[in-house]
Amino acid sequence: YNNRGIARSKKGDLDGAIADWTKAIGINPRFAEAYYNRGITRRNKGDYDGAIADYDKTIEINPKDADAYAERGIACLKKGDVDGASASIEKAIEISQESKKALYNIACFFAVKTGITGRAEDKEMAIKYLREAVEGGYRDLSWLEKDSDLDGIREEPEYKEIVERLKKLLG
Repeated sequence: YNNRGIARSKKGDLDGAIADWTKAIGINPRFAEAYYNRGITRRNKGDYDGAIADYDKTIEINPKDADAYAERGIACLKKGDVDGASASIEKAIEISQESKKALYNIACFFAVKTGITGRAEDKEMAIKYLREAVEGGYRDLSWLEKDSDLDGIREEPEYKEIVERLKKLLG
């Protein structure tokens, strides 16, 4: 069910994807990846409480999952829970050293925060972590270019430089 959920999500069938991940969780309640995937889809649908609950369960099963902390931070921020968002992202930063995906999600957090606060230091942090993600091996250019979480920095020259660098790396 997890793989079918991923396929459905990619095709835009978010409700079908959520249903598949729910079935996978029913079969194996300790399947952290299914909670994580369902959380992302719930967040994309605007169900921040549902997403946060799924990220909490992912973290309960795997407390070293920096990606889940980063995603929870984004969901908290979009919900308006700045304190919860800050706590989540601090934990993600603490344990993210090896995860290019977590670094990317931390960049997304600060880019979303930039859109809310307009603070230059949030923008700088978003650029810093996006650069680290790409330097660390993040290679999903098509997602990077369309991910709405990055809208807060998309017009920045540094963002454009990172995109160009990634394009060169991909050849």
